[in-house]
Amino acid sequence: MPKACPRWYRQPRSWRCSLGGDEGIRPLGTRRVLSTDVIGQDALDAARRGEAEGLEFLFHELATPLATFADRRGATDPEGLANATLFRAFNALAGFDGEYPQFCSYVYRTARNLLIDEYRRKTRRPEVVDLAAAGPSISLSQTEDEVAGQDWLNQMLAQLTVDQRDVILLRVIGDQSLQHTADVLGKPVSAVKALQRRALRRLHTLTEEEGHTCTH
Repeated sequence: MPKACPRWYRQPRSWRCSLGGDEGIRPLGTRRVLSTDVIGQDALDAARRGEAEGLEFLFHELATPLATFADRRGATDPEGLANATLFRAFNALAGFDGEYPQFCSYVYRTARNLLIDEYRRKTRRPEVVDLAAAGPSISLSQTEDEVAGQDWLNQMLAQLTVDQRDVILLRVIGDQSLQHTADVLGKPVSAVKALQRRALRRLHTLTEEEGHTCTH
């Protein structure tokens, strides 16, 4: 008989969130909780055993949202920071005894610490950039509307405090629960809820001032 594939192998991602309700941001349905966390736990266990497929799943599941989180937080090299974060996380797997949601929180906490270190380095010394070598910063596959949309979103996020921005990015992009967001930020859940309410209220005010209509 052929060997059965692990249930997490080549499973599609379910990465959707919506705004509203008591928490403000919540998964759509139950598939994200019942499927992705279970599949992620299987992959994490496999990665702990040194199985390449487990590491591959974790990388593909986390690399893109990590890079987006880093980009929205102003990282010089978002993809490089995401790779550095996962490299550290994978090296620490042997000593990690939590479950998959806790591992995700640990990964985002590591990324946030790297972003803080990068910001401190930038403030200590000016950065010299070779514009000729740097090349275009926008992918040729991006349309003008996509670029404008990203610029507008970055402008909106820039109007929030650092903690408010981190809460929104972790909850929406990172798909982290209130508890796990609190773990990443080192704050109580009540403080995260307050930051989220203030951030959403501020974003709502800003979109009204800009004349934009948000649909979810």
